[in-house]
Amino acid sequence: MAIKFFLLACLLMAAPCAYAVISCPQVNRRVGSCAGYVTAKTAKPTPACCAGVRSLNSQATTKPTRQAICNCLKDFANKIKGINDARVAGLPQQCGVSLPFTIGRTTNCNA
Repeated sequence: MAIKFFLLACLLMAAPCAYAVISCPQVNRRVGSCAGYVTAKTAKPTPACCAGVRSLNSQATTKPTRQAICNCLKDFANKIKGINDARVAGLPQQCGVSLPFTIGRTTNCNA
């Protein structure tokens, strides 16, 4: 019964239910393989890393999703020992993704 009510509520209020904000575990799975590159242990990001970066970029279609991804990436980056901020900032370009802002541990995710 509760599921039917939720579905009905989503149909009646389509805008709030139209998107699902991505979770931090989902973000972390996509960029986990980038840790070697952002800590300068590898010369280039792995194909899996770049696939994750491109996937997150394609999912960032709404402001709430972009903000959620940003906050998750900042939390994830702050947990990595020996992270190189210049490599973090250059990761999108290394993976063929163009962003209108610089990413990093100090990025303002609310902007």
